[in-house]
Amino acid sequence: QVLSTAAERIGDGMDFDFAPELAPGGPIETGLDYYFDARLSDGSLLKQTPMLKGAKLDMQGTRVGVMALGPVVLPNGRVGRGCEYTFEPRKVEAAAHAGAVVRPFAPPGPVRIVIAASTSDLERPLAALALTELLVGTGVLCATVLALLSSVRRGLAPLSELAQEVTAIQPANLSARVTETGRPNELRPIASRLNALLARLEAAFTREKRFASNAAHELRTPVAEVRAIAEVGSGAQPEAMRRALREIASVASEMQGTISTLLTIARAGSGLLSVSASQVDLGTYLSELCTRRQAGPLAPRLECLVEPGLLIETDLAAIASVLGNLLDNASKWSKRGVFLSVSLPVPAKGHPKQAVILVEDDGPGLSAEQRAKIG
Repeated sequence: QVLSTAAERIGDGMDFDFAPELAPGGPIETGLDYYFDARLSDGSLLKQTPMLKGAKLDMQGTRVGVMALGPVVLPNGRVGRGCEYTFEPRKVEAAAHAGAVVRPFAPPGPVRIVIAASTSDLERPLAALALTELLVGTGVLCATVLALLSSVRRGLAPLSELAQEVTAIQPANLSARVTETGRPNELRPIASRLNALLARLEAAFTREKRFASNAAHELRTPVAEVRAIAEVGSGAQPEAMRRALREIASVASEMQGTISTLLTIARAGSGLLSVSASQVDLGTYLSELCTRRQAGPLAPRLECLVEPGLLIETDLAAIASVLGNLLDNASKWSKRGVFLSVSLPVPAKGHPKQAVILVEDDGPGLSAEQRAKIG
C-alpha cells in the first residue's frame, strides 16, 4: 500500500516515483533477497527491482483494492513469500507533476504490485530446529525403546522362570511342584493352578500304575490255571476233555469278572464312572438276586434277609456291579456262609432316603495295608 502511493496517472501516461534510493539501507535497496514488480493492466512492466532484470513475479491475481499473500517463484528459482496488491493509481494534473513520466503512454486500468522476499533466512533456522528436533526425538525414542525392552524383560523374567520349572517336570518326577512363594501376585494363582493340575496328573498316573499292578496280580493265577488245565486236557479222554473245558470256562468267567471289577475301580478312581439314578425296588431286586444265587453252586453258603417294596433312588447297574463283587469275594473266603441284609435308616431332615446293604462273612478279613488301599 505504501508503494501504491508512488503510482500516478498523468494524462495518458503513468509515473512511478519510487526508487531504492528513497529508502537508503532498506532491504529493497540492498535487495538480493527482496524484490518488487509493478505492472500495468495489460501486464506490461511499469517498474521493478533491478535484480529482477525484466523477470515477472507471478501470483494468482486479485481484485482491485484486495491484498493477497502466497508463494512466489523468485529469479533464483527458489520459492519465496509474496504480497500482491491491485489498485487504481491516483490522478495528477500534468501541470502539478514535475519531472519525466516513466510511461508516457499507458493503458487505462489498475496497477498490480508484487513484493516478494526470500524465506532462506527463516528456512535455515527452521531446518536447524527441525534437525535438532529429529535428533532429539530419535534419541528419546531409542532411549524409550531400550527402557521399554528392559522393563518388559524384567517383567517377564518371573514368567520365564515359571516356564523353566514346568518344563523340568517330566513323567518320571510328577511329584515335583512349581514354587508358589516369592512370585509376583499375578503369577501366584497360575502357580497354584499348575500345582493342582500336577497333583491330579500324578494321581491319574498312580491309578494307572496301580491298575496295571492289580491286573497283573489278579490275572496271573487264573491264566496259569487255564494253561495248566489246557495242557492236562490236551491228551485226555473225551469225558476228561469236557471236564477240562468246563473248568476253563469257569476260570475264564472268573477272569472276566476280575477284569470288569478292575475296570470299574479304575473308572471310579478317575471320576469317569457315570451314575444314572432312577427309582428302583431294591427289595425285589435283592430277592431275585438271592434266588438266582441260591440256585447255583453257592446256594448252601448264601442267606438273605430282605423285604420287597424298598423303593429308593439309585443306579441299579452300579449296585449290581458292586454287590456282585462283594458276594463273589465273600463266598470265596467265607468258611460257613454269607449273610446279606438291608436296612433303611431314618434320613436326616432334608436328606434323601438311604438304604444300607450289609454283606457279612466269616473270612480272614483285610489286612491293614489292604484297608489303606481301599480307603
